[in-house]
Amino acid sequence: VEECAEIAEVFLRSCEMLWILATSREALNIAGEANWIVPSLSVPNDMDELVLSSLGDFDAVRLFAERAVLGRDPPFELTEENKGTVVQVCRRLDGIPLALELAAARLQALTLHELAARLDDSFQLLTHGSRTALPRQQTLRATIDWSYDLLEPNEKAMFRQLSGFSGGWTLENAEAICQPASDAFLPDSGKWPIDESNIIDLHSNLIEKIGRAHV
Repeated sequence: VEECAEIAEVFLRSCEMLWILATSREALNIAGEANWIVPSLSVPNDMDELVLSSLGDFDAVRLFAERAVLGRDPPFELTEENKGTVVQVCRRLDGIPLALELAAARLQALTLHELAARLDDSFQLLTHGSRTALPRQQTLRATIDWSYDLLEPNEKAMFRQLSGFSGGWTLENAEAICQPASDAFLPDSGKWPIDESNIIDLHSNLIEKIGRAHV
């Protein structure tokens, strides 16, 4: 990312009318950059009335239904009987496009209800993506592993500790459990351990890098 930032800045300074459109898991942080966080696809919430005719207005439901049609005989169809289960699948997968596509592909071997029942083990279930896709885009686990492997050692260490929370955490929560870190608990955390002086920086880095895409 450092090299990309440097060359982008050189181009922008040299070419007055140049615009650069880039996608990245983190911002370049250069002058003139405007960031837009790419959200997950829209999913009905618990308060929405599940009206069949309007479910196509939600991006996640529409993507799942479109991908579920492929390779099935008879073709998949969104109905009054299955709409609740489809919405359940989309919610469980947080509207993540890759996860929805992998789940829809599983309908060639599973019923919709079987798919929904197996989502507790989504890393094992959501595999067998497109053979022409990049390796990191062929399974849900590969995508998570790819993103995790790009973290710095201490970011990985903090991420592992924060995995103990369910439903999110606050900065105060992170400060309470992520310092001090003993060498025994974090054997591969690098030369400098997590402590009060770098909690905020590491926390900010994780927010920027995990679960976000920048345009």
